[in-house]
Amino acid sequence: MPQVGGIDRWKAKHAYAEAARWRNGDDRRSLQGGWRGAALRQEQRCIAVDTGSAIARVKGMIAEKEHGYFSSHGLAGLFKDAGMDGDPGQVVALARRLIEDDVHAFLAAASAGLRDAASDDDESARAISAAARRMRHDALHGPLVDALVEIGKARPGPAVGLSNRLVELGDADFAAYLIGGAYGGARSACDGMIERLLSSDDPAWAATAVQSIRVARTEHGVPGAEYARAAARRALALGDAATARESMEIMLDSYERGDAAAGGMIESMAAEIPASRPVLASRIRCRSPFDDGQSLRYLETCTDGSPGQYTVYSAYCALAGIVGREQRGATRLLLRLFAGGRYHGALAGMVLEELGRSDAPGTVAAIIDMLQARHREALEPRLAQIVRRIMMHGDYRGGGEGAARGGRKAGRARRLPVRTGNPSGRRPESRPRGA
Repeated sequence: MPQVGGIDRWKAKHAYAEAARWRNGDDRRSLQGGWRGAALRQEQRCIAVDTGSAIARVKGMIAEKEHGYFSSHGLAGLFKDAGMDGDPGQVVALARRLIEDDVHAFLAAASAGLRDAASDDDESARAISAAARRMRHDALHGPLVDALVEIGKARPGPAVGLSNRLVELGDADFAAYLIGGAYGGARSACDGMIERLLSSDDPAWAATAVQSIRVARTEHGVPGAEYARAAARRALALGDAATARESMEIMLDSYERGDAAAGGMIESMAAEIPASRPVLASRIRCRSPFDDGQSLRYLETCTDGSPGQYTVYSAYCALAGIVGREQRGATRLLLRLFAGGRYHGALAGMVLEELGRSDAPGTVAAIIDMLQARHREALEPRLAQIVRRIMMHGDYRGGGEGAARGGRKAGRARRLPVRTGNPSGRRPESRPRGA
């Protein structure tokens, strides 16, 4: 007779049936004594062991799957292989268990289960909420986001109801993917949900509304640019950092799609709302929708005042890509960062080396001009280090073919003797063993 964790399956089934026979909606305390209570406790133990054993087997199967398996396969098949029925409720329950046990190890599998089985019910909402709270600030939450968008596309009606449950649970930011995915199949319901969120005084809800529109425009091409601008203005009126970030994101998306009116909002937000600047600097770093001159002007605005570390990081990375085409403007912004006390060795060195490849003499001349005019106290202590990084690539002593190529030999620094116990730097002569 088949065993589950040392307990007979038939006995477990019999105990379950016996307990169910006495469970008729009355006070459960009447079942605590005698053989009826023993049957109920036996039922609970057997179900717990049975579920735990099945989950352990499913975990082992998941570990054997190749990377990317769950992007095209569901979780129900593994249930059947593990001896379980695999109905939607069980799939969602397993997904939640996997998330709670180790969200990073089983996120792809759990997301596939939610994608195929989640519906407008409390268990699905709690499973998504458990994943959202563990992955909110993690860059690896892509499988969960993709699953939520697919739920919205495949089951738009239940997705809107599920998004409402998530909002009530306090996970409004992940509800945006359900609403945006469902927008193509349940537009009126999604519009009503977005309006409800925008009408709230809660900035997190307003940010979710704007994010929902971003997802909908990405997945379905609707609603239009004017609708997006109006939503961004309403969200900005709350004066919160979260709404500023989402509003900047959606305006940058609109500008990339050719909405010229979005450019004016981008400029005004960058000048007046510092909380929106990290988003702008990051977009310029990753894929700037502007030309080099406009990108540099926006980077100057973003780094004005007291920018955060992430904004400064984005500015340096963006400069490294622009400096080969806009030496003068990039040099001016770079030295402005140095003068403001925002010299970061590795990032600054990356940009200085790119400047050295394109125009080392001109860069050094610009530094000297700034030293003579202003910022002497800020730049002079770093002058030797700055010039050394600029001159690292290419032989600028006499030009010629090696300098034009920026060849490896021309740019290689001379090796200095190693300062050890042997001051000459020479290898000591080998002596016979035992001498």
